Amino acid sequence: MTVLVAVKKSNGSRQLLEEAETLARKFDDELEVLHVLSRDDFVDLERTSVSETADAVDPSEVREFAASIAEEIAEEVVEEFVATGAVGDAAGEIVSFAKRRDARYVVIGVRKRSAVGKAVFGSTAQKVLMSVDRPTLAVPRTDDDAE
Repeated sequence: MTVLVAVKKSNGSRQLLEEAETLARKFDDELEVLHVLSRDDFVDLERTSVSETADAVDPSEVREFAASIAEEIAEEVVEEFVATGAVGDAAGEIVSFAKRRDARYVVIGVRKRSAVGKAVFGSTAQKVLMSVDRPTLAVPRTDDDAE
């Protein structure tokens, strides 16, 4: 089994990764670090590729690019992990990966939001918590994690 931890480049992930690593070690599971590249980021990457090389981006290369971001984020914090990348809706991809990898736990970061902010803008963490069928650890983002 695996412990799946979802990371974002835009926020600190130290505590999130440390908690995920603790779970993985406790259960002697593999730690999988997932970064999901948004559709907007994919479109930007595609535009850059077309303007620089006149070639479209191969979807497998985009997943590899997202995995390299996961690796970059995790390598400073944890020793043993598998970096994975995906493209699309973050919540949907996290839930999908958790099912496909038969994750023992899903570890996600959460940040404080007002009730109105949650209702109006939604939250990837909230969507994952409402959709995933696996035990999920929600790790609050601390000031030390903020970038």
